[in-house]
Amino acid sequence: MKKKLVLLGATMLLSAGIASAQKLVTGRVLDASGEPVIGAAVRVVGGKGAVATDANGNFTLKNVPASAKHLKVTYIGKKEEQVSIASNMKVVLQDDEKVLEEAVVVGYGSARKVGTLVGSVTKVNSEDIANKPSTNIADALQGKVAGMQVLTSTSDAGSINASSITVRGVGSLGADSEPLVVIDGTPAGISMLGLMNSNDIESVVTLKDASATSIYGSRAANGVIYITTKKGRAGEKAQVTLSQKVGWSQLASPINKGIMNSAELLDFQLENQIISAEEYVKYKSYGANTNWQDYYFNDAAPQYQTDVSVRGASEKTRYFVSGSFFDNEGIDRVSYMERYTLRSNLDVKPKDWLNIGLNQGIIYTKRKNNAYLSKGGWNSATTMAMGYPAYWDPYHPSVEETHQYYLSGNMWDINWLDAVQPTNTNDIVYNGTAFVDINPIKGLHLKSQLGLYATNTKYKYSMLTIAPFTGDGKAARSLSDSRSAQWTITNTAEYNFQIAEDHDLTFLLGQEGIKYHSEGFSAGASGSTDDRLLMIGNMTEATIADVGESSSDYQFLSFFGRADYNYKNKYFANFTVRNDQSSRFGKTNRSAMFYSGGLMWNMKREYFLRGATWLDNLELRASVGSTGNAAIGNYAHLGLIGDTQYGGVPGWGLAQPSNTELGWEKQIQTNVGFTASFFNRVNLEANFYHRKTKDMLMGVPIPTTTGFSSQAINIGEMSNRGIELTLSYDIIKTRDAFLNFGVNYAYNKNKIDELFYGLQEWEMKSSLLNYVVGKSLNFYMPVYAGVDQTDGKPMWYKVGHKGEAGHTFNPETMTKDETQIENLYQDTGKGRFAPHTGGFNLAAGWKGLTLNANFAFVAGKYMVDNDYFWLTGKSNLEMNKTNGHRDMLDIWKQPGDLASLPAFQYQSQFDTHVLQNASFLRLKDLTLAYELPKKWMDASNFFQSVRFSFITRNLFTVTPFKGADPELDSNISLGNYPATRQFMLGVDVTF
Repeated sequence: MKKKLVLLGATMLLSAGIASAQKLVTGRVLDASGEPVIGAAVRVVGGKGAVATDANGNFTLKNVPASAKHLKVTYIGKKEEQVSIASNMKVVLQDDEKVLEEAVVVGYGSARKVGTLVGSVTKVNSEDIANKPSTNIADALQGKVAGMQVLTSTSDAGSINASSITVRGVGSLGADSEPLVVIDGTPAGISMLGLMNSNDIESVVTLKDASATSIYGSRAANGVIYITTKKGRAGEKAQVTLSQKVGWSQLASPINKGIMNSAELLDFQLENQIISAEEYVKYKSYGANTNWQDYYFNDAAPQYQTDVSVRGASEKTRYFVSGSFFDNEGIDRVSYMERYTLRSNLDVKPKDWLNIGLNQGIIYTKRKNNAYLSKGGWNSATTMAMGYPAYWDPYHPSVEETHQYYLSGNMWDINWLDAVQPTNTNDIVYNGTAFVDINPIKGLHLKSQLGLYATNTKYKYSMLTIAPFTGDGKAARSLSDSRSAQWTITNTAEYNFQIAEDHDLTFLLGQEGIKYHSEGFSAGASGSTDDRLLMIGNMTEATIADVGESSSDYQFLSFFGRADYNYKNKYFANFTVRNDQSSRFGKTNRSAMFYSGGLMWNMKREYFLRGATWLDNLELRASVGSTGNAAIGNYAHLGLIGDTQYGGVPGWGLAQPSNTELGWEKQIQTNVGFTASFFNRVNLEANFYHRKTKDMLMGVPIPTTTGFSSQAINIGEMSNRGIELTLSYDIIKTRDAFLNFGVNYAYNKNKIDELFYGLQEWEMKSSLLNYVVGKSLNFYMPVYAGVDQTDGKPMWYKVGHKGEAGHTFNPETMTKDETQIENLYQDTGKGRFAPHTGGFNLAAGWKGLTLNANFAFVAGKYMVDNDYFWLTGKSNLEMNKTNGHRDMLDIWKQPGDLASLPAFQYQSQFDTHVLQNASFLRLKDLTLAYELPKKWMDASNFFQSVRFSFITRNLFTVTPFKGADPELDSNISLGNYPATRQFMLGVDVTF
């Protein structure tokens, strides 16, 4: 028995000793090519602490518990490896394909990895763009790129120019501020964002600072959006993908939420003597209470999309072929869009030294805009949905016969008006790039590329004999046809070589020429008495004024170069130079030089940070450079002659003064930023920039004694300063589950630094704006001081005084004299352009189930609500007998009333009471998807993947704005097409 106890005790002591024993583990970490990986993090699975590999890839782990079984090895850009512990270990890290896909094209020449870029760029991958319910790619980018503001100004199904884009603020007061759009290396129009099939896109890269954009010189002052379409991947088997989506659209939010109902309106109109007692009894007894929003807008407008694509590669060939059909009916019951797209991308390498390719896309559309939803007050269905009295009846049996709303007098049914005045637009767009890439010696690439961006648009309008505006029962017909072609030829020589293995250099030289031509023709006639004979040739009446013709041309010629230097993947330098010549400028100023230089320091590769295993990456970058803007009319520098009439006699006359000195608008941009990654979970990027615009292209006033009112010249300066922040955090990251949160934020402050003729201020009352040196571009209006509680009169602050709207009159700072309103305009302090933009997203997944939510926000945005002005204005309510806003029920009526609107006898003015906060937060898209298990697909031996999805767009909006839609990119909102909400069900099958 004693022997057993002694043996048991010895065994327990030995076990305890073994459990507490520790050991030394050594090894080496290499990449797939056998090179040492410096700074890789090596951790004991289940243990604490970690070490980093040294300059030779070696590591030593001390005091490793004997019970430990595995090590985890990680390095940015490599796949994580978990290996069993052994003696003298050798760990090989493979490239992470997801990180390799982060290689981007930022200009001419070869693609580069994001981690080696000196410039400030942001890449949005295909999964963040594809399968969205909106036809516009720009809408899918909203809230995803720090410093890029995307505003969708119309949701008209027939519109292809729905969105406006600015990068790092508005850089000009006279020239266009839209970024350059490049598709597979060929410049294209920004309307392509509303025409392309988003499922054909591999990535969208936004180039923001001068180091990234200067290589584009003349056209890059407002940033560059570089779109890369899909191609086959090397070694990838052929994939056939079928996708089908069905859905519906509706208003994103009610547009008539503040409107009076029938009873409220009738009581208000009777009280203020807008209608008589007899009319009141008549309208009241009929009992109609029409919801005009429901009448004009469909709550479930259908939407369909079908896609098929084939993608693959062999040893020598990569290919991608796709076709798509998209059908979208507008919520207004009139507009629609049918879009057909074809894309064929082919890349062939017949010789080791030769690579040729052809990327081409063809788009055909059949679309229709709602002519009664264009901006224009009473002619807009949006305004009608808010302004038509609820006691009118569009459903009365007489409407079918008279086509006029019952009780309205003579107001026509606009749906019928559209039917008897049908319109249709067809677009054919071709975007193609062909290239030859020769590699005669190692590191040298000679590339020649030819690109074509061509469009053809045909518009057709008819007026039937029964249309009410023909006057004599005769039909009319007009047609217009316009086409354009932009040819771009680019030749580059790029040479990459190394010196002593540590120094990596790349030199690029290039030449580019652009030639653009457009022409248009229109014709019209009238006189047919038979709606079956609507061809122009069947009409009997026409004049020379019914025929029109136009043409336009421009050319660019450019030479450029770039040098990149990389020392041990630790220190990076970049320098670009470009010379541009443009036919848009005077002969003495057609040529301009643009430069940029940038530096980047990869601090993580420094010896003093190799032991910081918590820090995965840290890069500091700085750049400065210049770019140009030529976004003005093609003939702004020329003295033009136009036709005119005097006393009924035709003749010639000067139409535009010449300016042979007109030249480039230039921008100089400085950028300082850093990128950091921590704990293999947190990624942070920050950029600080200053963007200075000089020699602005502006139409400035000149003495009318010259015969002209303005002339285009180079004058004035403005600046934009800002900060951009991007943060992402992998909260959960396991084999079966993930949870990620990301946010980006940008702040931009614009300032006018110099005006023309030495002026410090230039009023533009018609635009409600004022240019003031040293200040931002702010709204310029009379400042509303409220309603005097003693007499119900509106009050305004005198110039030099501002404050909140109140109820007590102060003659020292206020006036009630509406005849002086023109002298009360002053800086409101409310900016024309929102200073705060950004977005945030949440992505979660468990096995095959994923949820993605993307939000976008704009803060500090202000807009004049002209609809509210009409709905609360005495002249409109009294003269047109329209509906009114419910705020009119609380107008001043007797002394002591604390009202926000004056007594009814006082006319509203265009002052700050209609200047509203249009900031907003929107859930841009929400996607719930489920992909069937991989083992099911393998068992089928046929399917590669099957994915089901439910997608929503603009699911909810939070805004204080009272109007139809806060997202409009304008200083005034009036009858604009409101935003829509979409719901879509989809299935994607890959074979």
